[in-house]
Formats: sequence, structure tokens, C-alpha cells
Amino acid sequence: MSEIGEGGNLKSVNGELYAPLQHVSAILPGGADDKAGVNIFYKCLEVNGTSVEGASHKQVVELIKVSGDTLNLCVVSVSEDEADRNRFDNSEGKLGLQFVDYSEKRSLPITIPDYRHIHQDGESYVVFNINMAGRHLCSRRYREFVEIHSALKTEFLGYNFPKLPGKWPFNLSDQQLDSRRRGLELYLERVCAVKVIGESDLMKEFLTETDKTGTATTSVDIKVLVLNDELVTLTIRRNTTAMEVFNLVCQEIGLRPENMIFFSLFEILDQNFERKIQNNEFPHSLYMSNYSTAAATCIRLKRWLFSLDLEPKICQDKIAEKIFFFDAILAVNRGQIVLKENSFHLKSLQDSFKISEYLSIVRECDGYGSIVFPHCCSDARKEGHVTPIVTFTGIIFGKSFLRKRFINYWVKGSKKMKPLTFEFQYKRQDKGDRWVRIVSPHYLYLYECFERMQDENSWSQHQIHSSL
Repeated sequence: MSEIGEGGNLKSVNGELYAPLQHVSAILPGGADDKAGVNIFYKCLEVNGTSVEGASHKQVVELIKVSGDTLNLCVVSVSEDEADRNRFDNSEGKLGLQFVDYSEKRSLPITIPDYRHIHQDGESYVVFNINMAGRHLCSRRYREFVEIHSALKTEFLGYNFPKLPGKWPFNLSDQQLDSRRRGLELYLERVCAVKVIGESDLMKEFLTETDKTGTATTSVDIKVLVLNDELVTLTIRRNTTAMEVFNLVCQEIGLRPENMIFFSLFEILDQNFERKIQNNEFPHSLYMSNYSTAAATCIRLKRWLFSLDLEPKICQDKIAEKIFFFDAILAVNRGQIVLKENSFHLKSLQDSFKISEYLSIVRECDGYGSIVFPHCCSDARKEGHVTPIVTFTGIIFGKSFLRKRFINYWVKGSKKMKPLTFEFQYKRQDKGDRWVRIVSPHYLYLYECFERMQDENSWSQHQIHSSL
């Protein structure tokens, strides 16, 4: 199968004038395209009878994806001289051959609400404060905007960038500074709206506070979601660890110290999955690296408990019970808890805030207290991919349920040696022990889940013995 590369500007191909055409960027040796005599840099005219003249790279790829088992490409050949020129231009990274799609856009709540005057080391200057959804990201001087504008134009040659507010050789009045502030805000809105630019390393670095404007000990504000999506705002240092932030959150909401072990901070990665933050991570770094999300924060306080036997005693702490309650509502809304026939009045219990009754029902439902991981590669199934669901009694891969008969488990690989995997060994009745490998960016989180299950099992056994 060929790979498709970006097209260029309006130009003549073999004497015919065409709108921008995408080109073939790679050929599979021995494939149908190779056998048909198609070469690299041939131009694509049609995909399965649909004209793609003037179409974006993304549109052409989507047409190819939905073509099924049969793909018909109509291409225009190019001369060897033109192909050689294209190869040279491609190696130099010139316009028309960068594989960049500028069509995907979104609206981001990025603002510059104000500016401030700085007097430091005998120098006076103005910095503009940049916020995202009310979060302060960084403060930048006008000359830093000029620098990022120049760098982005070099990196994204095919994009027509808006102009920055003009320079002024004299000191600006408050009115002129406010006009510049509005112009810079409009510039950021338009540039960050283009997803590929807004998520580029250049823009991420620009929107992250540097040592010039803030040090590790600088005080910053951070927001954490708790209970019913309420926001707790904390003033911390940039290098404050997750464990320290967690302790502050628990104190803020009044969670009993003896119950803190059953909860943790999680990073919201999408609307259906949160990753447990490790104790030595820096929440402020996570908070700032997710600047492109429209939400007020990416950090949430959640349950870190699989065992249902331990939960009733913990619920004597009404704050802990409320966390379980709102986590359960979230899981029900996501479809991660399979409700039973007698669960029809859950909504009325939720609306009337009858927490104990609500929890007593959902605890009996499949999926309660489980963690559903994103789809990933694994040798657990013949298809080669699974959606792992970790519960206190085992791990589920679709219809396959492995009860807790685990012998060994560990993580394997490194950042330099990919893929990074989580592997575990379990016993099978009347069969030999089996190893299962899961390839996932959340391999450490999977390992933590297995460690947690072992710990909770020992806690449950200790609780049983203590009650005897």
C-alpha cells in the first residue's frame, strides 16, 4: 500500500494545471502499486472514483481508510527530473512536502487578561499574563512573542500566520499597552486554534513558565476536582510533590487521616479515563502540560480501592462516603457499571442525595470499583488487542475473566527499549501456567493496580482475623 504525502500550491503537471494534489510518498516493494509501476511523488487525482483535486491530506487518507478491501487510485505520473527535485526539497523540508494538516481546528479559552510592570536587575519592562480557562500559564514579554512568531513561521512554512501588533520605539501609554494586550490575545487565539500548531513543542514551551519568570520555589495556584466536581484551589510551590498536594486536598475537604490511604490524585486523560499520579510526580507540571484542555483542571481526587469488603467501614467517614458516591455516579454515567433490573430507582436516590442507599445498590452491580483501561495491544486474545478491566477479584479481557490466581507480575522495557509492557503469570485449571503481556503507555499504572490488589487482599484477611 502506498503512503500519501502533502500536496503543494497550484501548479502545472505534465502541461496540465491542477489544484493542490497529494502525492505518493512511499511504495511497498512487491505491492500492487509497485507492480502497477507507480512511483514516489506521483500525484493523486481520484480515490475510488472520487476526485481529490484540491483535497487536504487528511481528506485523502480518510477516503482510503473507508475503501475496504479494494482501493482504486487514479494518479498522474511525474518526470524523473521533477521527482528528483521533490526528493531534494523534501530533504530540505521545503513548502509543499511537510506532512502537516492545518484543517483541524478547535476553540481554546486562551486569554491575556492583564499585564504587569517588572523592575528587575536595573531593567524595567512589561510582561503579559497568559491564562487558559482561568489558569495562569505564564507571563511573556512582547519580544518573546516576536521570537515565537518567527520560530513558528519557520517550523510551519505552509501556514499563513496572522500579524502581531506592531512595534513601538517609545514607552507605551496604558491605553497603548491595553491595545497591544488585545492584539496579542487575538494572535494566540487564532494560532492555538490550529491543533497541530497549538500542540507543537514550540508552543508548549512558549506557554510554560521558565526559570526566567519563575523558579521551583515560586508560589503558584493549582486547582483539584473533588466530590461533585467542586474545585479546591491550593497555593503551592512548583516542585511540590503529588503526595504533598494530596495531603493538602484531604485537609481542605476534611477527610479523616486514617482513610487517606484509600484515595489518591488522578490525572484526567480523557472523559472516560484517569491515570493515578505517582507520589513523586509534580502535579503543577501535569497541570501546566495540559494547557490545551478547556477544563479548569486535569487533576481529580478519586477512590484508590478495589475491595468492597473494606468499603462499609470506610463509609463511616461521611467525606469518604461522598467521594465513593460521586465516583459511582461517574462510573454509571460512563457505562462502566452494569446496572441490575432492581436499579431503576437509582436516579431518584441520586437526586435525593440518599448516599448510603445508592451505594448499597451499585455495590451489587458488575463493574463497581473496577478500573477500565484504554484499548491496547496484548497477546491475551487472538485478535492481539484487549480492553483491560481490573477488579478486586481479577482482570477482565472482554468475555475472558482471569480470577486472582496470579503468580508473578512485572513491568518490562525502558524509554529507550520500547515497547513498554506489563506482564503477569497466572494459573490455569488442568493446564500449565500462562504469561500474558500487555503493551500500554499505562504499564506502570497496571503494575500499581496489581500491587494494590495484593495489599488489599492482605488487609481484608487481617480484618477477618481481627473480627474472629
